[in-house]
Amino acid sequence: AEKHPLPAVDHATIKQREKRAILKAKEDAGFIGDGVTVRAQQIFDALRKTMPCAWDKQDMLVLNEIRIAPPYTPASCTGKGPAFNRVKKVLSGELEKLDVQT
Repeated sequence: AEKHPLPAVDHATIKQREKRAILKAKEDAGFIGDGVTVRAQQIFDALRKTMPCAWDKQDMLVLNEIRIAPPYTPASCTGKGPAFNRVKKVLSGELEKLDVQT
């Protein structure tokens, strides 16, 4: 069997990739709710894929104007503006997907 030498390793590229991964992990850690249930975090993560979200204690703040309080259902949404009905609709869809998975 013929032996082939291993390709050269570009240490600068590896360091850059590591730096990006660490920054991403730190950024993602900021989106983990403090003291929330696994289901609440799953809902948050699903919503965050399509719109800006942040935690405000136990509440989710979507688009800086729609608040979703526990138990994180469309009925627990408060806010106003053109995005209100859209957030409720997306939340309903994500809840259906999560219920199918469990």
